[in-house]
Amino acid sequence: LRAGAQHGVTITAGEIDRTIADLETRFGGAEAFQEQVAAQNVAPGDLRTFVQDFLTGEALTESVSGSATTEAELAAAQEEINTLLNETAQSLKVQLNPRYGSWDPATGEIKPSESQVSVPDQGVVPPPPGQ
Repeated sequence: LRAGAQHGVTITAGEIDRTIADLETRFGGAEAFQEQVAAQNVAPGDLRTFVQDFLTGEALTESVSGSATTEAELAAAQEEINTLLNETAQSLKVQLNPRYGSWDPATGEIKPSESQVSVPDQGVVPPPPGQ
């Protein structure tokens, strides 16, 4: 959202409502759409934010690459979007619980944790059941 705002991209509540209504129609009703949302691991309470983020990304992509027609222009536009998103991520000073990994602001990705907490010790033989 912040990257979109920096480029004058805003998404209204009406656009979110229309998108959700369109998706409900496309998936055969509200119940079927909610099943699809759950299958994509989006919590019902996060749906509006998820749709807003999606629409913001589309609008941001269009604002940066709207006039691009060749593969080279599209690649340059994608690189510009990636740079913008990475710069925005760096400015946010993202903090992540170490058990989930570490945030790499240069790539905008979460690197897996190197913790050995959940990894069984290969040299230990478990006791027999019932002991």
